[in-house]
Amino acid sequence: PDKYNVIAGITCIVGIGLVSLDGNFVVQYGDYITLVCGIFFGLQIIFISVFNKDKDAILMTIIQFLTAGIITGVLSLCFETMPQSIPTGAWIEVVYLTIFGTMVAFLLQNLSQKHMSSSAASIILTLEAVFGTVFSVVFYHEKLTLKLVCGFVVIFIAVFLSETKLSFLKKDKNKK
Repeated sequence: PDKYNVIAGITCIVGIGLVSLDGNFVVQYGDYITLVCGIFFGLQIIFISVFNKDKDAILMTIIQFLTAGIITGVLSLCFETMPQSIPTGAWIEVVYLTIFGTMVAFLLQNLSQKHMSSSAASIILTLEAVFGTVFSVVFYHEKLTLKLVCGFVVIFIAVFLSETKLSFLKKDKNKK
């Protein structure tokens, strides 16, 4: 990765810390789990970039879903007890989240990563924290704090830096 993506990555981590950590900047147990998930998500982005360049994105998405479904299905049979009944409304929500919240999102990610670097994709995908917080403020009336706003600004700076590499500041040598 170039120096702009390294700086953007560090900036993004600071922004996510501002958005995610509590008021005392104390790291909780859930924050460690989130960090481990973030590492695996980063690895997924790298693997998509490596294996997706000359492959069919739709087929790759299907393989991802089948693999995840089999692994989580086996683990749930080993470690969870089956519920006695599942309300109809829950099935509708699960199907909706599976199709729109996961399958479409992964398909769009696989299609998009054919045309961008893994570092740019990872920086853009960090906007999930920003939009998740914005939706919680708008729909669930969460309190918007100065720390959150600062975190949003820092994340947007990271995305801007990663995508533009400040090329608009560099003089065009061919222009007279």
